[in-house]
This record gives sequence, C-alpha cells and structure tokens, in this order.
Amino acid sequence: MTGQHRAWRLHGTGDLHLDTVATRQPAAAGIVVRVERASILSYFAKFVDGTLPYALPAFPFVPGTNAVGM
Repeated sequence: MTGQHRAWRLHGTGDLHLDTVATRQPAAAGIVVRVERASILSYFAKFVDGTLPYALPAFPFVPGTNAVGM
C-alpha cells in the first residue's frame, strides 16, 4: 500500500494541524485500518493547549483514544 492520508497531528502546545502524510506499510503480519470515526474527549482543548499536564510522545503525533475503522 502506498499513498497518502489526512491526519490531525499535534506539532507542539496549541499547534494542531490537519496534515497530509504518507501512509506507511504495515509491519509483518500487520494491517492498515482506515479510521471512519474517532472520539473527542471533553478535555481535549485543555490537552492541546497544554493546560492539562500530560506526558506526551515526541512531536508531531496523532492525539486520540478510540476510533472505529474498516
């Protein structure tokens, strides 16, 4: 599978962008899931703007918890 997809990615505190990114190949015995819907938590804005302290992975990353896909 090659190509691109769109993803909301957090690039830094308060810096959320809808990016076009390369779709990666799955690992051996892995799959690629097309996300149809994803939840947004009630405290998401505080998480993005940095007022809710969380240990974050390296930027940029795709924030989120649960999703429904195919």
